[in-house]
This record gives sequence, structure tokens and C-alpha cells, in this order.
Amino acid sequence: MRIINPIKNILTVAIVFSSSLCFAQSVKDSTRSLQKLQARVESSVDNKDYTAALGDAIFEVKLYLSSPEAKERPEFTNSISKTLEHYQMAGEMWKRSMEQVCQLSCAEEEKNIAVLYPELDSQVRSGRVSVRELRKQAIQISFKKAEKELAITVSLFSQK
Repeated sequence: MRIINPIKNILTVAIVFSSSLCFAQSVKDSTRSLQKLQARVESSVDNKDYTAALGDAIFEVKLYLSSPEAKERPEFTNSISKTLEHYQMAGEMWKRSMEQVCQLSCAEEEKNIAVLYPELDSQVRSGRVSVRELRKQAIQISFKKAEKELAITVSLFSQK
């Protein structure tokens, strides 16, 4: 006959419970970090602060994405990944907008922007808008897409 050790059972339950709380915290922290980033965008953040806030968000989201819970919540995981991608694109365009020259030829960069942002295709084809202006518009489009996807992320977070 086997004797059950009550302390061992309590420890097992405590470990399982604390690990699930840890993953829940990861979901909450990753969502909050993106909400903080959005709040900074809405308050006219400068590039330096945006880059720091984006770094914080990347850390929290990647922490969540590497958790077992990310596989258990594919819809939420997909949404939070998309949200982060939009913010990262905005950061990349912001970085490029501060450069005085094009990384590729300007015509090539315009084509790339049109591919990434179909909304800007007609402006690219017209040739009347500078690459710098296209970059600025791309940043705003990325922020709007991120905000929209973040609303979906928050909604999915609330559903648990």
C-alpha cells in the first residue's frame, strides 16, 4: 500500500498553480507593454522614447511567444504578433525617415514602400511625393494598423 505524502501533493499543486500564473502574467505583461506603446504614440512620443518603448514591448511579447501558453492561444498569439510587427515597421520607417539619403536607390525604395503599403501605391506612381514624405505616411499607416490590431488583441485577452 502506498502512502501519499500531503506535503508533496501541496508542493506539486503550488508549482503547477504558480507556473500557470506566470504564463497568465506573461499574457498580461505583453498586452500591457503594447498598450503603453500605443499611449506613447498617442502622446506624440519622440523617436528616442519610441525606440525604448518598442524595445520593452518586443521583450514582453517575445517572452509570451516563447511560453507554452502561446501555443494554446493561437488567435491571441497571431494578433499580438501582428500588432508588434506593425509597431516594428513604424520604427523602421521612422529610422529611415531620419536619413537624408535612400538606402537603395530612391526609386527602389519607393517601390518597396508601395509593396509594404499598398495605400501609398498611387502616390508612388504619381512621382509627386518625396521618399521622405512617403516614409512619414507609412509610419502613420503602421501606427493606425497597430492600433486597430491592438484593439483585437485586447479583446482576445479579455476573453481568456
